Amino acid sequence: MNYLNINKLIVVKNLERYEETGRLDKNYLSTLLSDAIPTLIL
Repeated sequence: MNYLNINKLIVVKNLERYEETGRLDKNYLSTLLSDAIPTLIL
């Protein structure tokens, strides 16, 4: 079985969009599970 941390992927994609557009969906990011936190901190 493959394991994919979907929350991390969401954070990475949102940060990539932020770098390109300057837009960040803070409300959505705040709803992600705690396994997304390390990616947000980096």
